[in-house]
Amino acid sequence: YVAAGRLIGYVEPHMNPWDCIAGLLQIEEAGGLALPVEPATMLRQGGPVVTACPGVFERTHAIAKAAFNL
Repeated sequence: YVAAGRLIGYVEPHMNPWDCIAGLLQIEEAGGLALPVEPATMLRQGGPVVTACPGVFERTHAIAKAAFNL
């Protein structure tokens, strides 16, 4: 939904790689931003996902950090 512009952002404290890798690519290709992830770690054990359109990414990330201790 973020890549399509239906949501301005999305946060998940933990996602498995098979649930998010393609979506992260779609978001970045559409001009959105995603929290950088270490590829090897994400593929082995998953991790946090923070995505948003450029205008609200920093604020979304700050809220996610406060809420989920990312």
